[in-house]
Amino acid sequence: RPGAYSVYARVDTPAGSTDGEVAHEVVVARSQGRRAKNVIFFLGDGMGAPAITAARILSKGITEGKYHGLLEMDQMDYRGTVGTSGVDSIATDSANSMSAYMTGHKSSVNAMGVYEANDPDPNTHPRVETIHELLQRSRGMAIGNVTTTEIQDATPAAVFAHPRRRSEYIEIMYQALTPGQQADVFLGGGRASLIPRSETGSRRSDDR
Repeated sequence: RPGAYSVYARVDTPAGSTDGEVAHEVVVARSQGRRAKNVIFFLGDGMGAPAITAARILSKGITEGKYHGLLEMDQMDYRGTVGTSGVDSIATDSANSMSAYMTGHKSSVNAMGVYEANDPDPNTHPRVETIHELLQRSRGMAIGNVTTTEIQDATPAAVFAHPRRRSEYIEIMYQALTPGQQADVFLGGGRASLIPRSETGSRRSDDR
């Protein structure tokens, strides 16, 4: 339900106690007009303001500080910017920044779809539902995940996966086969994590 919430936690150990509190606001968007039939999310990995500026200069040219033209994205009716800092670092990485897009929650460097905990197992930290999971669960929508990199890499994996470490490629592929996380279409690289260990080039330790 909409409103302001506070989550308070206290941990008592033989070494002492620690506590913390986090504030969170839940808002409901008021939809206007027709409901979208499809949603397409494009992400240019590492595509911050400097990269966009470089693209504008290279494609349109610049003289005496004035651009010779604008990119299509410069001419859209609406445009916003997003801060991508994680909860534990100002400098982000692909895992926690894409995770923020997919869940609406900040995460830690190298983490996606989880709140970082103290558990040594990187695959059992508290999970946050992704938009992929939400749309499948609530709308029964089909999901496609297309990338120019390995499908286990942080940016495409953050659409559906929940590891504390982005390097957990094999676990990410196990999660990709889990109902609720499984996409209808995967297009991308990453063959080494898909083929069994009996095949040349596999990085797997099993025959699945």
